[in-house]
Amino acid sequence: MGTKKDNAALLLAALRVTIDPEASKPNAATLQGWVDRVETERDAVHREVLTAQLETELDLQIPGDATVEQLQAWLDRSLEEPDAVRAEIAGPEGADAAPGLTVTVGPGVAAYGGTYTDSDQAAGRRVIGSEPTPVVRTALVEIGLKNGTLIEHTGD
Repeated sequence: MGTKKDNAALLLAALRVTIDPEASKPNAATLQGWVDRVETERDAVHREVLTAQLETELDLQIPGDATVEQLQAWLDRSLEEPDAVRAEIAGPEGADAAPGLTVTVGPGVAAYGGTYTDSDQAAGRRVIGSEPTPVVRTALVEIGLKNGTLIEHTGD
């Protein structure tokens, strides 16, 4: 069993992908598994490595039908334009996913004209203010609801 650094170097040589051996993801066992399989399942391992890197970079589930070329293109763009890549990966149904609820900022935030921002929402829904905004449930929306920064708008 090689070290994370050794395994990252082997994958760089085999697939031309750079993996930071100091990062917590992927862990040593995952790297070792990829190295063990890279000779016999090259394309599958390449897809797994790129998918893992994208999921870590964008905090987004990547569809299983993406090609190595598409994954690499998304990864190349993800540092410069993460929102655009997220929207492209989600596709039209992801960008306009049916909102799960409608929210506004709480009265304390609204009194000062404050807003709440969630970059995981579709364009036009990312900044939540005192006007009811339909949103998809995300971790940030859940946090806002729990701490009172956001309140669910019931249509009253």
